[in-house]
Amino acid sequence: MRLKEHTLCFLGILFSCGLFALSGPAITYKPTPSRFGDNLLNYMHAKWVAYVYKIPLAYVEFPFSDQLVLHEREQPLKDFDQPFVEKIYLGPNAPVAINEKKKVLYVVPFFSENPLENEKYARSYKDFFCPVNWGDKKFKALLKKLIKPRFQLQNETPLDYTKITVAIHVRWGDGVLYQKDFPLKFPGIRYYIEALRQVYRLTGQKPIYVHIFTDETKPETILNAFKDAFKGDENVIFNCRREGNACDRNVLEDFFSLTKFDCIILSYSSFSMCASKLGSYAISVLPKQYQIIDNEVNITELDINIDNNVLAEKLDKISQLSGESANVTHALDANRAQINTKPVASAKNYYVLDAPEGNYGFFSCFHMVTGFLDFYEKNKGNCAGINVNFTSGLYLDPQVGPNWWEYFFEPIKIGNELGAKVAHPSDGEKAQWSYNAISKISRDEAARLIATYVHVKPHIKQKVDDFIAKNFKDNLVIGVHYRGTDHFIDATPTPFEVAYEEIMKVINRRQCKRYKIFIATDEQKFLDYITARCKNVICYDAHRSTDGIALHTQFQHNYFIGEEALVDCLLLSRCDIIIRTYSNLNSAAANINPNIPIITLNKLLPHLPAGLR
Repeated sequence: MRLKEHTLCFLGILFSCGLFALSGPAITYKPTPSRFGDNLLNYMHAKWVAYVYKIPLAYVEFPFSDQLVLHEREQPLKDFDQPFVEKIYLGPNAPVAINEKKKVLYVVPFFSENPLENEKYARSYKDFFCPVNWGDKKFKALLKKLIKPRFQLQNETPLDYTKITVAIHVRWGDGVLYQKDFPLKFPGIRYYIEALRQVYRLTGQKPIYVHIFTDETKPETILNAFKDAFKGDENVIFNCRREGNACDRNVLEDFFSLTKFDCIILSYSSFSMCASKLGSYAISVLPKQYQIIDNEVNITELDINIDNNVLAEKLDKISQLSGESANVTHALDANRAQINTKPVASAKNYYVLDAPEGNYGFFSCFHMVTGFLDFYEKNKGNCAGINVNFTSGLYLDPQVGPNWWEYFFEPIKIGNELGAKVAHPSDGEKAQWSYNAISKISRDEAARLIATYVHVKPHIKQKVDDFIAKNFKDNLVIGVHYRGTDHFIDATPTPFEVAYEEIMKVINRRQCKRYKIFIATDEQKFLDYITARCKNVICYDAHRSTDGIALHTQFQHNYFIGEEALVDCLLLSRCDIIIRTYSNLNSAAANINPNIPIITLNKLLPHLPAGLR
């Protein structure tokens, strides 16, 4: 489910206004009537918004929150110095602009971390979904300072530090009633057993201590199912609290115990999801995909995350605590290598393409990805897989998500990094791949790579299709892309009249009676010039520069400027001919559609590579 554009715009404006004083707006959340986990997750989501936009959080008590440090450190909503003039729930009715002088209270509605649940229950979440970058180390450190007990807990789970410790949280309770509605929250006992088998294998079948946390009042049935699955294996020790289990008992004891284990197996229960965000695990396992077979949920794919450094450190510590000799330590090292070679050969690299450092434009990065895909196909035999992970750069908007490539395109994640050497290409390699996509790879081959691996998000594709249906039908469409603003540093300047004359030549040469002139440009003055001289001019409603400064270096709403550029590119690729000044945007359009004729009006400066073939 995607975040509504007006909500994104609103948050960007909220940030730009800089209203961080108590006289300005604040963020809060509405406690839910459900359990501790849902309420804590609600708080954590609101805290993320407050953290990113430096807006005060107005704290509202929820079950057990008075026993946490946050109860002392957060400012209660009731203690704010003056009444808020308005309360607005974030969602489809959130404003696109605010009065910076007003003291407005914005409320983050509840939403789950379960992607399937968010998709299914979008309306009940008011269409608001704010992905949190749980990998943000500063934010995690802040949460750990706030979400810790104020008082000494009495019944925390004891751990055996001579073994790999595995926490399993089995959310049971009312699961029988809601399993089909929330299959990743109530995945069934077979999921947990299979997940434990995977953890046991990945730790080299070293001795493990498994503690089952559950709200089931009679947990022996669950415990016995695990014991039966591992019958005869003395390396696996199981335990659980056998009495006093309930959804409202031992809540904080269990919650903070979960954060202290080496490994965790959980479902999309808010309780264990929150705990998992505070812990540092060698291995964590979640259900990923499911099928309903004979009215029963069957988990068909696991989401396994491994921190090889934490795992290696734990294995070394176990060897030291148990007094093993150096030879045994070497055996542990050899065993880790063996674990790594099971999924993929240890000699292979798993390449993670990060965004380049600096102010690189959208289609410079797009070409980089195309060249990266070409590299991958030519080196498949020596490559464990690839991942495009753009967590920095001009188009990053933390409220949309941590990876800006996936704002606009489906994820590119191929293969498995488990056991492989994770490699991050250098900026030199990235520049070479971008150059290859423009100058070395044929347009036909580039088109094949893009069609195979690069898939535009449905909501963006729909905008393109709607525009074409309304404007392109039964017309010869002349696409004109004029890259203005700072482009003089890359290519020779092109007077507006040169572009106009070329447009007229195409119209006269083709003797067009029905035609449209689609203008894609970052320069408002150019659009005004052509519109004043030509009929049938159309353009996509986008932001354009009026002062000669490039939009991607000054525009505040990073997501929108990226989306508008992509829509212009996709529309150009659907035109019948392109008249252009040199630009990465229109060369990307030409790679998407290798059959479209290109007329180029200027030349690249000598320090840059040649453009289209």
